[in-house]
Amino acid sequence: MSKYLDIEVKQEDIDGAIPMDSFRCPVARALKRKYPLAYVRVGLHIILGNSVWKSSGNLVAAIAAYDEYHTFTPGTYRAFKE
Repeated sequence: MSKYLDIEVKQEDIDGAIPMDSFRCPVARALKRKYPLAYVRVGLHIILGNSVWKSSGNLVAAIAAYDEYHTFTPGTYRAFKE
């Protein structure tokens, strides 16, 4: 894997997501669609199995907005390998 993790969030990920749930937020749903992993957790850090990534500023802002206002914009978000 590279030092960047690009996460493509689609409208289907947003529509079925649960706010304030780090395992079922739009980003977690997008990652589970992309990677067949049993454990995906999203927050300030993204945990994919045994791998840890740091969420970028725009991703943290998008997650916070979704949790508070239930809005999220489809698009590609980036995380960085720690």
